Amino acid sequence: MKLFFSDDFVRHATISDEYGHVLYKVTTHSEGIGTPRKSTVWKATPGRVIHADSLVPSLETESKQELINQGFKQLGEIEWHTFTPSKLRAFESCGGLDVLNSEGIYSKEFIPAKGRLCRQRAFKGPDGHSYRWELGCLKCTLYRDDGTSDPFPIAEYHRRRNFWLPFIKSQDGGYLDINTTSRGVADADAKQTDSISVSESRTVCDTTSATSGKDVESLVLGEQSEPDGNMLDLLVFTYIYVEKLRKDRELWMHPKDPWTIWGLIHA
Repeated sequence: MKLFFSDDFVRHATISDEYGHVLYKVTTHSEGIGTPRKSTVWKATPGRVIHADSLVPSLETESKQELINQGFKQLGEIEWHTFTPSKLRAFESCGGLDVLNSEGIYSKEFIPAKGRLCRQRAFKGPDGHSYRWELGCLKCTLYRDDGTSDPFPIAEYHRRRNFWLPFIKSQDGGYLDINTTSRGVADADAKQTDSISVSESRTVCDTTSATSGKDVESLVLGEQSEPDGNMLDLLVFTYIYVEKLRKDRELWMHPKDPWTIWGLIHA
């Protein structure tokens, strides 16, 4: 499954599927000077088909009522702090965000940093498993946090083709590639069992003849399915958070690059 982003600066982005149907939208605003900026993740109301070309650009100001009229509902919000942990909250108890509440939970509790130079952020999914985002130099990648020596990516972002010139519009937008069957690969590699179960597709793959992790991988990748809705909500919500952190590091590491100047204004 691929989720296409209208902008690599995810705090102002519309997120669509392969058919051009909008699934999520992210808006960011500040209530005034000296107050933290807040990014709201909106989710398309089930049953409503929203086309990307029918929406106004994400950078243009839209009221809450306008977004509701378009067919969105508030999913969650990130309150960005510079010198203290950011706060994440949910507007309703739903699926992967049911740990959050309207009061909010600080990021160090909900998705704490780990690893060398704090380049990883870990969280627990609605299925009870632990996951981690790895913040690379150019992209974020999601893995199962189960101690696997050779983890297989569950989700990985692919930047738009001409990302080095952000002020030029491109038809080849960035997208988050979600491998809905990679859980079975991780389990098979870690446990080296003769059979694995892929819960998303509810399919049992016969791996009697498989002799290595790659053999199992080839079998599992043959089955594709849609990710669980609760997990998808959590995946998108946490990605917005970690990608903003990664982007901030990128901007400071390359202060003279053209996308840095654009980013400081745009992000």
